[in-house]
Amino acid sequence: MDLESYFTQIMTPIWVPSPEAVDTIIVTIEDYYSDLLHMRDRFFDHLMEQALKKVLLEYVRAMLNKRIVFKDYEGRRDAAKKILEESKKIEKLFKKLAKGTLAPETQCSVLPTLAEVIKLRDTSMMALEISGIANKYPDFKSDHALALLLMRGDVTRTEARQLIMETPLEGRQDTPADEPGSFFSEIIVPPSLKDKLETVMKKK
Repeated sequence: MDLESYFTQIMTPIWVPSPEAVDTIIVTIEDYYSDLLHMRDRFFDHLMEQALKKVLLEYVRAMLNKRIVFKDYEGRRDAAKKILEESKKIEKLFKKLAKGTLAPETQCSVLPTLAEVIKLRDTSMMALEISGIANKYPDFKSDHALALLLMRGDVTRTEARQLIMETPLEGRQDTPADEPGSFFSEIIVPPSLKDKLETVMKKK
């Protein structure tokens, strides 16, 4: 499945008003599914599980790669609403395709969880939201949080540093990408953002 060009549209200015990217991804997966119906259930379910994880990883990578920075609350609100809508579309697709133990509602919950940070209006609650993500995902680290916070457009690097210091993220060790249940460990934040985090942390 060659979907790279559609994944790269997510979280860009052209993505905000258009459903094309995710809708095309969904249609392509549905077409791919029809070619796999002959497979044994356990192999099919494994393939669907990997496909779901791939879609979610690429979506979250788009969120954390700073392809878009919002100028105001309305922009953040609209983007968060769209993320929620697309999360439901992805969940619905894999619920329809799955034959066995796949639980797409569990995996897809990562998108609305991150969207909460984007749409949050009361910035005093951001440390609490980031802490919630850290507790839910043991491989969610400071650089992931930094990327998410900077995308909002209303948080400075100094403020991001202070927020991260108030969460369980500081000093969190790397989790191997092949460890069961890992997700964020497979997402590498752009070096430019990591450098910013290292710079502000040295100023502690």
